[in-house]
Amino acid sequence: QGAYRADAGTDVVADILFFRKRRPDEEAVAAPWLGLANVATGAEEGETVQVNRWFADHPELVLGRHAIGSGPFGRTYTCLPLHEDLEPSLISAIAGLPAAIYCAKAGTIDFEPEDEVVQAMAERPDDPSIREGSFFVGEQNQLMQVVDGVPIAVKVRSGKSSDGVFAKHALVIRKLIPIRDGVRQVLKLQERDQPWQKAQVSLRIAWSSFVREFGPINFTSVSTTEDQETGEVREVHRRPNLAPFLDDPDCWLVASIEDYDLETNTARPGPIFTERVIAPPPAPVITSALDALAVVLNERGHVDLDHVSELLHRDVDDVIGELGEA
Repeated sequence: QGAYRADAGTDVVADILFFRKRRPDEEAVAAPWLGLANVATGAEEGETVQVNRWFADHPELVLGRHAIGSGPFGRTYTCLPLHEDLEPSLISAIAGLPAAIYCAKAGTIDFEPEDEVVQAMAERPDDPSIREGSFFVGEQNQLMQVVDGVPIAVKVRSGKSSDGVFAKHALVIRKLIPIRDGVRQVLKLQERDQPWQKAQVSLRIAWSSFVREFGPINFTSVSTTEDQETGEVREVHRRPNLAPFLDDPDCWLVASIEDYDLETNTARPGPIFTERVIAPPPAPVITSALDALAVVLNERGHVDLDHVSELLHRDVDDVIGELGEA
């Protein structure tokens, strides 16, 4: 506990595991680390806590003291530090592990992708916002999704087949894609301080088309169930228009663009349709030739001494002299 406090601001307990791959001719043996065992905490007489059997059998590999702490769901296991600096203890524990116990045969790895992968990658748009999980429409008007870095066709159910997504869900996804792309375009233009009004119009058209066919993006159906024994009533909220799109990393960005009223089941366009929602980039502060050079490199991607001198309102020779002394 506390090992990650300085770097990540958390007191989680971490297990560092080293595994050796079993050789093809090696039989499987008993794995005690698959079980649990009780160990004493030392805080109170007779107080024990369950830990992995491996750590119970090898206390020298526990870089702290077993303890019971308080978590969000009540009492939970923790490991209290014995020293402030864990690095020496960690290095010592790792050094005690077996060495040179696996001798793999040297082999070659074929890095050439399969033809199917090459063909699939050609379908992927050259757009950094299309990332793992993103849906998009391919070159042949095929609904696609990026899975494990590779675009694959989304299967749509037909007949009595249970393989793939429902046809209606595929239509919902297709209608949400231009909305997602429209939101991204508006945000990108506003971030770059470029005209974005036309992009807002395109976004409104895509959103209106979706609402006419399927209703609000955030359409929510509420159902209640009552526990017969306790009488507890539970509400279940379902969002049928968002559910098919949940795998897309921009799902909740799309959901955020409309103001939805659960009571009336109506939605109206949010601020992104008419307003600026991203502040303009601040003007660069230029006080030296190095500042001006950094601005020019950011804007043009190469050194332009004439432009540097314009930003500083100075001669090119003076700029070169200052840069040479920097």
